[in-house]
Amino acid sequence: MNIYEEKEKFVEHELLKLFQRISPDVLNLCYERNKNGEESVTVTYLLSDASQCKRIMSVTANDLRGLALEILMYI
Repeated sequence: MNIYEEKEKFVEHELLKLFQRISPDVLNLCYERNKNGEESVTVTYLLSDASQCKRIMSVTANDLRGLALEILMYI
């Protein structure tokens, strides 16, 4: 497994479970790496009116700890 596959698994499974436990309005986390090598995480969360909102954050070159901290600061 390469580092990008590790990041995807970490974000979309382990980190998602942690963040849903911390903040129940977090519905999903999605890691993506585009063809230019830029990395992002999309956070989907539920608003008080039952609508959904998405925020895309750049996480290029972050290690797993950096990914977690950056997203945690947002949430």
